[in-house]
Amino acid sequence: MIPRTAARPLSLALLATLLLAVLAPAGLPQAHAEGYNTGRTAPSMLVVDGSGSMRADDVGGRSRMDVAKEALSTLVPMLPEDASVGLMTYGNSDPATAASQEAGCQDVKTLVKPEGLDRQALLGAIEGVQPSGYTPIGLSLTKAAAEL
Repeated sequence: MIPRTAARPLSLALLATLLLAVLAPAGLPQAHAEGYNTGRTAPSMLVVDGSGSMRADDVGGRSRMDVAKEALSTLVPMLPEDASVGLMTYGNSDPATAASQEAGCQDVKTLVKPEGLDRQALLGAIEGVQPSGYTPIGLSLTKAAAEL
């Protein structure tokens, strides 16, 4: 088990790595099989953890959700104009209780479709995410891939 003091920098590094992995394709040109560059960017989906664990204090005594929102709110204005970026969240509709476990493990929602770049919609949706429930990360990644 990693000591709590060592876990804080690790969780920030993990968040940064996940953001990079999700967003790196947004800046890469999509090419034809022949290698021809179309000049368009590949559509991307931001997937935000809205589970109850995001309420925990992390870096600098701030909640994990506050750190994630700040990172995403910094990133969105920097996205290229021709990017197609959507936003999906998981785990923030149903509380993490035994009675809601089945529904909570299916709790994945697309808040902004990856159809162009609507910075205001992205920023508004990011701000509205409130952590509460379970962590259906696998299902969210499967659904994100299907929307792309």
